[in-house]
Amino acid sequence: MRRRTQVLLSFGGLLERYGLDAPGARKLEQWTLKDIQATGLDEFVQLQLETLLEAIRESDRLAKKVEQQVLAVAKPTKQYRRAQQVPGIGVALGMLVALESGDFSRFKSAGDYASYCRAVKSECSSNGKKKGKNNAKNGNRYLAWAFVEAATYAARFNPRIHAWYERKKRTSGVPKAKKALACKLAKAMWHVMNGKDFDEKLMFG
Repeated sequence: MRRRTQVLLSFGGLLERYGLDAPGARKLEQWTLKDIQATGLDEFVQLQLETLLEAIRESDRLAKKVEQQVLAVAKPTKQYRRAQQVPGIGVALGMLVALESGDFSRFKSAGDYASYCRAVKSECSSNGKKKGKNNAKNGNRYLAWAFVEAATYAARFNPRIHAWYERKKRTSGVPKAKKALACKLAKAMWHVMNGKDFDEKLMFG
């Protein structure tokens, strides 16, 4: 998927290099050879665009192949089914959470799990005073990404989460608000994986 994103950026950049407006990523994903021909660009530039378009399609094919095989392993698991109770967690993120988290019993608390997901501040303190920083790269970078993604979707589609996120965003800014929401979702996930059905009280008390 990282390679696919790089190819999409190259595709858009090539259009802009020749004075054409690059559509958004979603529109570029739907381009066909007819769209490329309609640009009226030099035949070798069109060949470049065709090659990039084929690379996007090939990335889609490979991603689908991998996803189907991983889903065959993850779908029967209890963790995969329960993970999707948490707002913002769908098929892909549910697979990631189930497979990257492992046995949830190894995390003694919701805070421990959130820390493993890099969703809390990495710092040392004593008597309420900051003494330094821990290694911010401790934990699982894939889960860190997953819960930030989940925060984006949850804030968009869940009314109560959206209201909380908007208030937090006004006082702390977008990055901190999203990280704080990711932390709440990670903690809620720990509770869900330890037998509780999802309830907004797990996030907001």
